[in-house]
Amino acid sequence: MALILRVDVDKPYGKHTIIRKLLSKVVEDYLPNLNIKTGYLSHLKEMVNCCNQMGVCGHFFHRICTFPDQETLSLYKVGNHSYGLHFENSRNEENLVNEIKQLEERTGVTNIKSFSKHGSGEFKLGKYHYPAYEPEKYKKWAANLGLSYHSGNGIAKSPSDLDKINGFNEYLFWMEPTYRNNAFKNIVSLVDYAEKKDAVVIIHPCNFIADLDTFNEFKKLVNLSKERGILWRKIEA
Repeated sequence: MALILRVDVDKPYGKHTIIRKLLSKVVEDYLPNLNIKTGYLSHLKEMVNCCNQMGVCGHFFHRICTFPDQETLSLYKVGNHSYGLHFENSRNEENLVNEIKQLEERTGVTNIKSFSKHGSGEFKLGKYHYPAYEPEKYKKWAANLGLSYHSGNGIAKSPSDLDKINGFNEYLFWMEPTYRNNAFKNIVSLVDYAEKKDAVVIIHPCNFIADLDTFNEFKKLVNLSKERGILWRKIEA
């Protein structure tokens, strides 16, 4: 079957240096319209370039403060990637509509049809972030608005957790090793599963650049998928 890559783009300037980490936080919470082009989404662009070189396509979810600029959109086109909203202020359906409109205005497109949820309910991750994680609400809002809410934020504890239920993937395999459940950490077990069924994996570009273990695990997964003849397929939205 296939591996499906979900990418949640959390940080406008990454976090691989102290300055970038602080700048990301300032833009996220206080100056969302600050137009500093140098270094903007450079960590994401580096990851997309790697994906393009390795023949890996994915679906990239952006917060308002990490909207894809024209350079990023061009890289997406080269790699046949798609993108949607990384939903932050998830108090109600109206906010979902508003965030999609804001993202469309910033990108200059009007075809955003998918979203993921920012955060898993444990922490408040920013000034505008609503921390509650309520996937059943998101499913209803998606149905009402004709959107795709393809996957939740659950951490898979076993390969069977990756099974799709009623067309929805609640549990994912996280590329960041420190985020995984101890009972299901092995990349080989993931690949074994993906030979039989589609498996959704999630990664954050800021960690792809800042954390060597995450980078190495992703490259290992790509190499194993090639050895086993497993294709990468983007989320259909």
